Amino acid sequence: MTKLFAQRDFIEYAENEAGTSGTYDRTKQPTKAPSVEYLNYSDMPPIGDATVEAATADLRKLHREYLATTDSAKLAGLRKRYFEVSRKLTSDTATLTGSLSDVDEQAFNTVGQTVTDLLSASIRVVTK
Repeated sequence: MTKLFAQRDFIEYAENEAGTSGTYDRTKQPTKAPSVEYLNYSDMPPIGDATVEAATADLRKLHREYLATTDSAKLAGLRKRYFEVSRKLTSDTATLTGSLSDVDEQAFNTVGQTVTDLLSASIRVVTK
């Protein structure tokens, strides 16, 4: 059997089961408000190697679509598509990225990391 609890109900249940009623309230430490980090998801540097730049086209397109939509179903579909696009990019560039200049390698990594960060953000605030 599964039982779902609100936070306060779970604390009371666990304390009653353990015979430690009121312990949580007596020992609770004040917590800081969670930090808010605003990331700039629009910085997508160009890559000097034309072949690698072309290989990132689908990832860049997905990135633009994700930033442009607020529809939750479409966002979920884009997150699913990300895995396919990412897998293809890895396959297409596996032998190419080793010969990139340091600047291009950093740009390539930034492109991938920017999209990964965007899709894995816990909260997305849309401002218009």
